[in-house]
Amino acid sequence: MRARLAFLLLLFPAIALAGPRHPRALAEGCVTTTLSCNATATGQLAPGDCNDEDGYYDVFVFRGTAGQLVEATVRSLDATYQNIYLGIAPPDNDDSRVPVVVGNKVGTVRYRLATSGNWAVVVGASDFTSYGRYVVEVRCLSTPPPERKDCVLQSLVCRQALIWDFTPSSCQFNDGSPYVWAEIWGNAGDLIRLQADTVGFQPLVAIYDANGNLLTQSFNPEIRHAQLDHFMERTGPYRLLVTNADANNGSFVLTANCTTSGCVAPLFLRQPADIKVPFGGNATVTFEVNSLGATTYEWTDVTDFPSAIASTNAPSYTFPNVRGRRAYVVTARTPCGTAVSRTFIVDTETGKRRAARH
Repeated sequence: MRARLAFLLLLFPAIALAGPRHPRALAEGCVTTTLSCNATATGQLAPGDCNDEDGYYDVFVFRGTAGQLVEATVRSLDATYQNIYLGIAPPDNDDSRVPVVVGNKVGTVRYRLATSGNWAVVVGASDFTSYGRYVVEVRCLSTPPPERKDCVLQSLVCRQALIWDFTPSSCQFNDGSPYVWAEIWGNAGDLIRLQADTVGFQPLVAIYDANGNLLTQSFNPEIRHAQLDHFMERTGPYRLLVTNADANNGSFVLTANCTTSGCVAPLFLRQPADIKVPFGGNATVTFEVNSLGATTYEWTDVTDFPSAIASTNAPSYTFPNVRGRRAYVVTARTPCGTAVSRTFIVDTETGKRRAARH
């Protein structure tokens, strides 16, 4: 598998991409970490980790069931970790062609598991100058899995590439030609350059709006390369497509180069804490969220019945004139999803002192 991608890289050396790593070939002293579905873990890429010619990587193993639709997301927490690598690796008895994303500081891959067994999420970097702390999340989705195991919608953000294969289980047009969809949240005014480089077939690329209307497609294809530029006139979701002109299977790298587009669902890194202030004082509550794209924060009083009280563009809010105990939650929202905080309490110090004297 690595030899196949090494050949791919020779075709377009301007793109610094790593090939699929597989936990069967771990470096000396390299260990794996067990991670359950619907859980998160933190890690750090640094000297002494698993590594190959492309950079450092860590391996997280989870127990998967055939037919499950799994989504893995990695988020960089350090400025030094600029070029993520994220892939899903099958068990030893499974020869599935699995997707990989490379580039930017956050990435997501989705895949329908072909067999039951120990699957792995590989978190890494595409070069040795990229390293640092990260959060990885594995979700087993309740969304019905696709009938064809390699017909899974992927997500991209700016300055990121999807490495995958066309197989007999890929999405297919009516004429039998395979294709892959990727989605991106586009920002009005952004210019996207979409390109595909391939082994085994002649690619075509295209961009569609959220309703499935074709906006633009590549023409005059070069050998094993397709490219187009598109000016995004509105903010919203777009579909990116790669297919072929000769109905063959093979490997491809689909790259989205732009400036500000893309989003991921928020993840709370630090929850809002309970707070007490003097009677009549103001209480400022802060927290930390990792997200990509425009993020809003909706504050709700849940003491009795849920009641919206404010919306902010920053992870902070000041509750004025606190006069008693109230319970709240905050919802972080991007175009790609939401996350709801723990229930936190805002109270007065006076109440605590009175209870102590009783």
